[in-house]
Amino acid sequence: MVNHIFCFKWLIYKINIFPDVENLTITGFRLESPQSIRLFPNNTNVKNLVFSGNVFPRVPEFAFNDFKKLEYIDLTGNHIREIDNKAFQGLSNLKEVITRHNLELTYTESLKVKKYQ
Repeated sequence: MVNHIFCFKWLIYKINIFPDVENLTITGFRLESPQSIRLFPNNTNVKNLVFSGNVFPRVPEFAFNDFKKLEYIDLTGNHIREIDNKAFQGLSNLKEVITRHNLELTYTESLKVKKYQ
């Protein structure tokens, strides 16, 4: 069983053939929205998501809602300026969100309380 996939441009459309993948790394694609992750359907077992090196300014509400088992999200270096208060709502297993190197990011009080920094 494959339990970790690194996505490269040549592999991006084949990811859905690994329904049991738990670790998913999507880095350096310069994707403009976290909704681009919807390119990876039926990967409900993903626990660790590294989604870094892209160019989206905002994480909207329910951005990662399709990944119900997520425990860890790394959003390093995505040029994020804003994270919606409901961006991680419904992710009851979420333990850590890394947002390093998003220099213009400001946190709302509710995000600080939830320790999504």
